Amino acid sequence: MGKTTFTATLLCSLFVFACSAGGGSASAPPAGGAGTPGAMGTTSAPTATSTGDVPIFNVGGSGVSTNLVGCATSGKTASLLPANILFIIDRSGSMNCNLPPITDSAECEASATKKDANSPSKWEVVRDALKSAITSLPPTTSAGITYFSNDNTCGVQSKPNVDLGKLTQPQLDALGASIDAVKPNGGTPIVGALINAYKRLNPNQYANQPLGNKYVVLLTDGQESCAPESVADLVNVEAPMAVRAYIKTFVVGVPGSESNRSVLSQLAYNAGTASSATCDHSGSSPDVGDCHFDMTKEADLAAALSKTLASISGQALSCEIDVPPSTGQATDPSKVNVQYTPMKGGMPVQIYQDPNKPCSGGADGWQYSDNGNKIVVCGPSCDSVRGAYRIDLILGCATQVR
Repeated sequence: MGKTTFTATLLCSLFVFACSAGGGSASAPPAGGAGTPGAMGTTSAPTATSTGDVPIFNVGGSGVSTNLVGCATSGKTASLLPANILFIIDRSGSMNCNLPPITDSAECEASATKKDANSPSKWEVVRDALKSAITSLPPTTSAGITYFSNDNTCGVQSKPNVDLGKLTQPQLDALGASIDAVKPNGGTPIVGALINAYKRLNPNQYANQPLGNKYVVLLTDGQESCAPESVADLVNVEAPMAVRAYIKTFVVGVPGSESNRSVLSQLAYNAGTASSATCDHSGSSPDVGDCHFDMTKEADLAAALSKTLASISGQALSCEIDVPPSTGQATDPSKVNVQYTPMKGGMPVQIYQDPNKPCSGGADGWQYSDNGNKIVVCGPSCDSVRGAYRIDLILGCATQVR
């Protein structure tokens, strides 16, 4: 698996955004707007998805059905960008412990053993929730998984235990078997594990990257135990650069991570998945912070974790469409309209542009991403297009705004 023990001296060689070939890094999206921390799912990689010219017509013809025939110049069938999710999962020895109140976090750190054989360990709860979440993802999603440590001390690896792949049955079987085979042991090299995850999703290092949006899901029950001197760089430098390279990181802290809330909260905020724009990432105290998914206060971890992973999956599933070029010239952004045909059939449904609120702040309609290369469908309209028979972009007519 290409085992590597992470130390601070490997930070540059492992993390390619700061040290990639040519010395460059991905350009940041424009400041403000939908791409700022706390605004979910509104900036995506500048990769193309296929669209096709089809004739414009009134009901009864063949091609795109639209009521905007008089002004439309062309219609484009569109596809939502797929999601790519790499799960980075803590398998440190403390995951062997029972959940509180059977074993509290301090006692767990001292013994790292299961106290009550008849009650589940933290790992058993995480294992079942992970398997359920992965099998619930649509087959168009690509998913992979890796664990830390990989050598029962501080080892990390560049290649995931199960690499990213579309969720066909063989991929589901491989992921399930990998999760079932885990036996918790070792330390908590969060820094090295995340940097390798970013490296795996960076097209400068791995050719033939899958199309779509890229997400890392970090789940841990503790704090960095192998390279604590590198945590600040991870939070303040590496995670923001990953966001600029269109990779966002969801952060889940399960019981045992209480004393690491501040770091996990700051990481989520800087990694583009803050719970809100005003969440506490101040670092005022090690146990204060609410920008991440904090499972430490949940009475029923199994239910809460399953709900959280479902929420993460829902946020990761794309509601984004590439803006296509029109014939012979760039698309006029003021002359684009979006419609979808329901799975049950019938007339196409118009989706109005809603630029008045951010996608994470109550918008219901579509808006442009910060770089203008994507159409982002927000709110209930997103749920509608996910279940649509087809999506069409109508070009040439003045955009209809909510």
